[in-house]
Amino acid sequence: MQKTILKQQYENFAASRSERLDKTYDRFQKFISQLEIHGEVISQEDANLKLLRSLPSAWNTHTLIMLNKSDLDTLNNTSSTNEAVNTAHDVSAASSQG
Repeated sequence: MQKTILKQQYENFAASRSERLDKTYDRFQKFISQLEIHGEVISQEDANLKLLRSLPSAWNTHTLIMLNKSDLDTLNNTSSTNEAVNTAHDVSAASSQG
């Protein structure tokens, strides 16, 4: 029963416009971890795609860039994700200042 609920929550996962990207990522990772505890295996590529597609429309440009990266399967690596988050934040800050 718990596994079914977690799978449904994973499928319906969406980032909030008011939520910081690192908080969204942490919340997403909790779903992945809980699903793995219940024996559900989600490939790294599927998880990456799901996370990118769950981002609000304000992230469309960043999402498109990340989706076109040849090493998408490593995007969910913590250091790669932090780098992507920092880069996206820097780009967003620069564009809002300009």
